[in-house]
Amino acid sequence: MSESIIDISRNFFEEVVKPLLQQHFPAETAHTAFGLFGYGSEALGLDDAYSRDHHWGVRIDALLPGSVTAV
Repeated sequence: MSESIIDISRNFFEEVVKPLLQQHFPAETAHTAFGLFGYGSEALGLDDAYSRDHHWGVRIDALLPGSVTAV
């Protein structure tokens, strides 16, 4: 099988998203956890040809502490 969506998402994050976040939001980025969270086959690394026909694509989830989101 080709590269997993976890690998594709990780590469997209490292090459595109992370540099932009670090440039524009360095303090917030330093305190944020990024990943692909969930219980679907993509999060578990169990994608197959059938599972790629629905709810499949690059995804990046972020967990921010309350201090970052406080207004």
